[in-house]
Amino acid sequence: MQLGAFSLTERCATLNSKETVPNAQFKNGVLNAQLKNGVLNTQLKNGVLNDQLKNGVLNAQLKNGVLNTQLKNGVLNTQLKNGVLNDQLKNGVLNTHLKNSALNTQLKNGVLNAQLKNGVLNAKLKNSVLNTQLKNGVLNTQLKNGVLNDQLKNGVLNTHLKNGVLSDQLKNGVLNTHLKNGVLNTQLKNGVLNAQLKNGVLDAQLKNGVLNTQLKNGVLNTQLKNGVLNTQLKNVVLNTQLKNGVLNTQLKNGVLNNQLKNGVLNDQLKNGVLNAQLKNGVLNTQLKNGVLNDQLKNGVLNTHLKNGALNTQLKNGVLNTQLKNGVLNDQLKNGVLNTHLKNGALNTQLKNGVLNTQLKNSVLNDQLKNGVLNTQLKNGVLNDQLKNVVDMVTQRMTVYVLHRFCVLKWSQPYCTLFWGNVSFSTNRQAISKC
Repeated sequence: MQLGAFSLTERCATLNSKETVPNAQFKNGVLNAQLKNGVLNTQLKNGVLNDQLKNGVLNAQLKNGVLNTQLKNGVLNTQLKNGVLNDQLKNGVLNTHLKNSALNTQLKNGVLNAQLKNGVLNAKLKNSVLNTQLKNGVLNTQLKNGVLNDQLKNGVLNTHLKNGVLSDQLKNGVLNTHLKNGVLNTQLKNGVLNAQLKNGVLDAQLKNGVLNTQLKNGVLNTQLKNGVLNTQLKNVVLNTQLKNGVLNTQLKNGVLNNQLKNGVLNDQLKNGVLNAQLKNGVLNTQLKNGVLNDQLKNGVLNTHLKNGALNTQLKNGVLNTQLKNGVLNDQLKNGVLNTHLKNGALNTQLKNGVLNTQLKNSVLNDQLKNGVLNTQLKNGVLNDQLKNVVDMVTQRMTVYVLHRFCVLKWSQPYCTLFWGNVSFSTNRQAISKC
């Protein structure tokens, strides 16, 4: 969307970020307090995706990855020196020039520090998210307690995956346009991570978590010393043909096929991570203790966040045992990672986790009725009490966008802001008053 002489993305491109380095000693969260520009740049005015993203995490128009080349300040600011993506990443999760990976070989301290012995990625990881033995999914069929046990015949990754993260056989993969129910079914009573998690996404005890130290060949090649994907990756998650990132509009068989007109979550999703009503962010500004504290005014990370995914002020960040209402509640007894997790992302005790051993054919079984998170979820990422997400954030962002761009750049007495399927029209005088 062009607003006057400048696009939102062009305006965002002028925003600066500060250099930071994720601390290798980070004990309790996704990103430590040193992360100055982590998952979201401090300048992010509008959430995970700017107002160009009309309907979800990734709009069908995205030309260059999770965020197109215009997204100068999206999920990752081009200035990010040491966060999820280093400063070489010019355009989001995957730079249009990144031929083969999410993080280039320069990523010394990104998502995973070389010190991570047993976390999401072990420093010894030789070649991939899934080793050559991975016959049946995200984790080896031998994984008794991981994300997907050997019963998962058609989970996150089907053994017959022909073309991408999900082959064309996956009719109901990560997010099928007809997904009625989401990543978590109505039984998911307990969230993503247990309040007892002592050391981050995966406790040091996780011997067989998301990635086994023996991984020989997948998403990460032998060059991967400290990051998610080495620039040498020739054919893994994204092969050299992928000209436009994680989800190319041409992707016929990937995570989202070209039928997905509205991103990770189709605008038909009534109750998922982003409800069709969700106009401006992931969590409402009312969230007092979750991933975003009550200071978060506009999305995943407030423009005032000084330190990355979690501001140093966040007393109850991504993984605080005190979290009363956020992504992780200290009541979470059976989330993605149970305090009793012995070997993987999901303990065999996980009766209701992300992937129940009963799931026969996909990440989501056919019982899932309401999107990534069912409205019945009492304690998950978004509980059914979140009633003000739309109103609070929409009001703030509408005023901001209209005031900043319409008033300053438009000569007409009236201007209209399109947000998803909703438009806002107002006159300059009213905007000025706001």
